Amino acid sequence: MPKKTSVIIASDNIMFREGLSCLLSNDHRFKVSGETGSIDETLQAVKRFKSDVILLDSTLPELIAQDAVGQIRKANARAQLVIIGQDPHIEDIRHPIQAGALGFISKKATFADLAGAIEAVQNNERYISHQYMNALIHDFAKAEISKPRLARHDKLTKREKQIFEMVATGHDPEDIAEKLNISIKTYYKHRANLMEKLEVSNVAQLVKFAFDSGIVKMGKEQ
Repeated sequence: MPKKTSVIIASDNIMFREGLSCLLSNDHRFKVSGETGSIDETLQAVKRFKSDVILLDSTLPELIAQDAVGQIRKANARAQLVIIGQDPHIEDIRHPIQAGALGFISKKATFADLAGAIEAVQNNERYISHQYMNALIHDFAKAEISKPRLARHDKLTKREKQIFEMVATGHDPEDIAEKLNISIKTYYKHRANLMEKLEVSNVAQLVKFAFDSGIVKMGKEQ
């Protein structure tokens, strides 16, 4: 009889966790070795049970802030991870994948899809839901397009980067000069230098450069 794949389910949503546990336990391929509701509990379970696969709910508090994927991989390098997400931001997908998770699946997926994801990562294969894979490809393409812009931005001095970000987020010249404790004449000199390095000819192009490259995010506080 084939060895069952042992699974830990990590989610602070008890109903979701218990429902998933019931489905997995009723499938002859899997064995639920633990259920956890926090990052700390998950790390303890990973060390204790040495399970094959860890299912991590993407809404688990501090998932990215505590680098949960990296910590789990460090605690048990043999374990593979599948993130279960619901309408995540691209950063919520990219970060765990870069940290070592092989799987990222939607909460809207079927149990058959989840079972397929578990079996795939158990065989060291990547499994990412179609819509998330498209988002990652788009994000990668955008990053490739942004590389020349980022290279130009790297040429700026520390002061020029400060002024660049403040201009891009809507601060007026007098406000910038006052906050940086420089004269208005010095401000304009720095701005002219940074615009030349970025190869933009006016403030509108500078702002577009900032947002298109992702250096400044939409909604960033002034």
